[in-house]
Amino acid sequence: MDKSIERIYISCHKGDFWQTKICVASIRYWYPQIPIFLIKDLSSGQFDTSFLEYKFNVDIAKFPIDKFGWGVSKLEPYFIEEKVRCLILDSDIVFLGKVIDYLNIYEETIVVSSDGIKDETSAWFKRTYYDLHQINSKIDPDFKYPGFTFNTGQLVVDTNLLSRSDFDFAIEWSTPPKVKQPEIFACADQGILNYYLPYLEQQGNLKIAKSSFKIWGNSPEVNTIDLKIIQRKEGYPKLIHWAGGFRFMEQLNRRDVIEFYQKEYYSRFSFGELRRKIENFKLTIKFKYILSIYKRLK
Repeated sequence: MDKSIERIYISCHKGDFWQTKICVASIRYWYPQIPIFLIKDLSSGQFDTSFLEYKFNVDIAKFPIDKFGWGVSKLEPYFIEEKVRCLILDSDIVFLGKVIDYLNIYEETIVVSSDGIKDETSAWFKRTYYDLHQINSKIDPDFKYPGFTFNTGQLVVDTNLLSRSDFDFAIEWSTPPKVKQPEIFACADQGILNYYLPYLEQQGNLKIAKSSFKIWGNSPEVNTIDLKIIQRKEGYPKLIHWAGGFRFMEQLNRRDVIEFYQKEYYSRFSFGELRRKIENFKLTIKFKYILSIYKRLK
C-alpha cells in the first residue's frame, strides 16, 4: 500500500465548529486538493456545514454512528473497509506548513506526535492517559508502559486496521458510545488508544512511528512561530493544537495565527470581513454567557 496520506478526517461538533472552519482553511492554504472529510458528531445538536463543504471542497464522512460524545468519533476511520492512509484531527488545530509532506516519510502503520512522559504512575498521567496498575491487574498483566504517550488529536492511521469489536473491552457501542471503565481509561479515545496501540505493537501486529509534528498551543515553542514565514507560503512542517477544554479566541496563544486563517476562511465569502466580525461578536457573547453560568455554579 502507498504510504502517502490520501485523505484527512476532522472530528467536529456544534460547539467547536468555529474552530473547524479555521482548521480547514489552514489545510486548504497548504493543500488545495487533498480530500477532507468531516466526522460530524450530532450529540450536541445539528449544525450547518454546507458553506464549508461548498467553498472548501469538503465532504461529510458516512459512518453508522452520528452521535458519539467526546473523542470516540475519531475511532471510526479505523474501521473503514477500504485501505487508505489518513490523518485524523481534532478541530482546534491549524497547519503551519507542509505537514503532510513531512509525515509521508514514515512507513509505519501509525504515526504519532509522541511525548516522552517518564512517570507513568503519577496522578496526572492517570488523569490524562490510563491507570497502568489497573490495566495490569484487571485487563492485561503483561502490558508494559512503552515509554511514550501521544495526544489523539493528530494521528496518521492506515484504515481497515481494526474492527469495532476490537474495542469491546473498553467501549460499549451504544448511542452515544460509552467508555466502560473511565476509572482506567482517561480522556475517552486517548486513554484507550495509548494502551491498545502500543499493546498491538508489543504483540508484533503493527508499528508506531514516534514523530514530532505537534506544537502545543500553551507551550513556549508556539511563540517562536513567525507569521510572516506562513504568509510567504514557506511555513513549518508542524501544526498547532490548542487542546484542553472550552476556550474562546481571546484565551488562546497566537491569536494572530488563528485570525490569519480565519480571514482566509471568510475571504471566500461576499462581505467576508463583516461576516467574520459578526461571528466573533456572537462567539464572545456566547462565551461570556457560559462563563457567567460556570462561575455561578462553582
